[in-house]
Formats: sequence, structure tokens, C-alpha cells
Amino acid sequence: MSVKSSTIAIGATAIALAAGAYFYASSSSSSSSDEPISEEDLMSAEECAKLFSIMIQKMKLQLNKLGQMIQQIQASGQQIPQEQLQAWLLSEYEKGVMSTQKEVVEAEDVDEDDWQTSTLYHLKNNSSETLSAMVKEFKLMYRQIGGSPPAEGNLPNWSIDEFIGVLEVYMRSMTTCMTQIVSTVRKESGNVDGKLEDKQLMEIRGAFQASADKFSNKVLQEGYGIDQDVFASIMQKFQTEKRVNDCLTALAEEQNRAFKEMGVA
Repeated sequence: MSVKSSTIAIGATAIALAAGAYFYASSSSSSSSDEPISEEDLMSAEECAKLFSIMIQKMKLQLNKLGQMIQQIQASGQQIPQEQLQAWLLSEYEKGVMSTQKEVVEAEDVDEDDWQTSTLYHLKNNSSETLSAMVKEFKLMYRQIGGSPPAEGNLPNWSIDEFIGVLEVYMRSMTTCMTQIVSTVRKESGNVDGKLEDKQLMEIRGAFQASADKFSNKVLQEGYGIDQDVFASIMQKFQTEKRVNDCLTALAEEQNRAFKEMGVA
């Protein structure tokens, strides 16, 4: 990911990545059919999670491009109202999600409705922590760029400096979470300081996907009395501020260096 990305692009590193309108809406509601569903007829939770993983990787590129476009607009000195910029960002983002989703189902030769139905079933039955974490991350990213109402209740009236302080703690908590997971996997595998094998990398990434959300949410709740929904809403408020962008750029560089040192990037 380019270190010159916007808040949205680098926010993808912080809050994991986007899914979009389709899965945001569908995974927030129950199936419209009252007919009983047999698990034998569904895609497995692992298959659903794999498709989301592919979506994540492809949306990183989409988000990075949007971030670069916003930076070019800001660098040109154009004064675009925040509401207008956010509306454009949301529109372009949703277009990207829909086209990427179509690309993924065609490439993987799966039925889009089957993917949706299977995902909803597994979420309802708590079949997979990894799948649940991915979908939640998708919702958070969609909310961050304005794709849903902000968190209910009063938001903290933080200044930019106060928010940047929380942002630093949040981003570094993700790095701490990864550090703990890598350490655990290395100890259990006996590979204390050698190059991580593909199997170990898969285990680490799966564990991070499943636990990072809970880990960072605990940091926010214990340190600031907020959850990730509130954090995402505050991020939305400051998403066009240059100082916040610069902070995210520096934090993303720091996180990327740490992940490389651990052998997971």
C-alpha cells in the first residue's frame, strides 16, 4: 500500500478492509426466505471466508487508487466541501465493491446468491470466528466512509490532537496483537527465529483476522470508553483533515516495518 494514501486507504490497514453495500446490508438482516436451509446445500464457512479474503485484497487496490485521487485533488488546492467529497468517495467505493464482487464470483466460479445465503447462515450460527470478524470489519469500513448512519448516542467532542492520540494507540494496538500472535505461533511450532513457513503464516493471518478486532476494541473500551463503531464514526468526522492523513501515513509506515520485521508482510 502506498504511504501517500488518504485516510480511507490507510484506514483500511487500521480497521481491515471494505466489503461494501451489498454485504453490509445483507449481513445485517436475516434471510428473506422462511424455508429451512440444509447446511449440506451451502458453501462452507471456510469457502465464504476465502472469498471475503480475496475481496479484501482487491479492495486494497481500489481504496489506494481513491486515496491517491483525493490527495491529488487536495494538492491542487481545490476547495471541495467535505459533504461533496464524501458523497463522491462513497459512490466510487460502492461501484468498486460491486464490480470487484462480480469479478470474484466469476473467477472463483461460485453463485453470488449462494455466497450470500451461506454467509448469512454461518453468521447466524456462529460457524466461524474468522468469517464473522471479516464481515464485521467490512461493515466498519463501509461505515467509516459514510455508508451507514454513525454510531448512536453522543460522540466524544475530541479535538484533532485528541483524536490523533487515540489513533496512535489504536494502530499500535494492532501491531501489538500481531506481535503476540507471531510469538505464540513460533513457540508452539518450535520455529523461534527462523523464516516462517507458509502453514505458519496462514495460521498467523487467520488468528490475527479473528482476534485483532476484539483486541483493539478492548483497548478502545478500557482506554477511552468507546467501541469500534464510535471510533469509526469519529474517523469519518476527521477523514479529510490533512494532519490526520499525515498521522495515518506515518503510522502505516511504522506498522508495515514492524510486520516486515516479524516476517508477516
